[in-house]
Amino acid sequence: MENLRFNLRKVSELAVVLLRTAGGSMEYIKLIKLMYLVDRAALNERGWPISTDIYVSMAHGPVLSRTYDLIREPPWPERESVWQSHIRRKGTYHIELAQEPLTIEAMSENEIDIAQEVVAHFGSWPWQELVQYTHDHLPEWQDPGADPVGPASRPLPLEDILTALGKEDDYIQEVVARVKVSNQLDEWLS
Repeated sequence: MENLRFNLRKVSELAVVLLRTAGGSMEYIKLIKLMYLVDRAALNERGWPISTDIYVSMAHGPVLSRTYDLIREPPWPERESVWQSHIRRKGTYHIELAQEPLTIEAMSENEIDIAQEVVAHFGSWPWQELVQYTHDHLPEWQDPGADPVGPASRPLPLEDILTALGKEDDYIQEVVARVKVSNQLDEWLS
């Protein structure tokens, strides 16, 4: 499947919304799990993710690949982004809001509601329980196996997520077609 064009603003806003509900900081693995669960809920409810990220299966469950890269990258002063302006690493395993406020402009009210519903259900869970939940209850996650060179990952296409959500083939093909049209429009408007 073709991937959606990555929207850094929406990913940053989603992370900010989740971090705000957690008091401004959390373990980055928990943030990534919550972001995946929000996207999964959005796909289930409306057939379209919020983050537009690329998904991969890693040892600790599904991961938003580009978001994971944003978290791991050192800040680049000459390449300041909305992510770097509002989100930063705090120590080895935590992430926090760097500066307030980020006006939520790219996310719709419906998307914010979906994020808040996921946080209401999963927000108090420790990251270890979220990882176990993704292993035990999300059939789209496949163990990528060990990689002695670095973190092993396996692509996780939208079709696999939609299939795991019980969507019919016609519906999945409709989503695929909308992704292609969306990417063409983005390319023309760029």
